[in-house]
Amino acid sequence: MPTKNHTIKVLELNEPGSVVVAVVSYYSNEAESPLFIPIREGHTESEPMTFNWGGPHEEGYSYTEEAFWADGGKVYSNSSTKAMDCDGRLDSFREFVWDDVEKTWEDMGSSQRDHTAESMGY
Repeated sequence: MPTKNHTIKVLELNEPGSVVVAVVSYYSNEAESPLFIPIREGHTESEPMTFNWGGPHEEGYSYTEEAFWADGGKVYSNSSTKAMDCDGRLDSFREFVWDDVEKTWEDMGSSQRDHTAESMGY
C-alpha cells in the first residue's frame, strides 16, 4: 500500500494462534528507518492495532488513522483520513488485505465523501 509519503509491508506472517500473527513494516519518507508493528492475536477488526498522524496545516487540517488486524491467517488494514482545506471538508476510507503470495496489498475498496460537493447537490 505505498503512497507518496509511506510504504507499508507485511514482513512476517505466522500461523493463526501465534502470539505475534504478523509483523508490519511502516516506512515514512520523513523517517530515518522503518517502524516495525507487531500484529498480535488479540488485534481484531473490532480492536485493531492503530496509529495516527496529522494536524493543522496552512490551509486547514488533515488527520489519518491506520488500523491493522489479523483474521484467519490474513492481515487486514484500513486507512481513514479526515481533512479540511479552503474547498471544505473531505473524508476518505480504504481497506486492504495482504496477499502473502504476491507480497502486496490487495485493495478491497474505498470511499470518499466531499461534504462541500454534497451540499451543492453533486
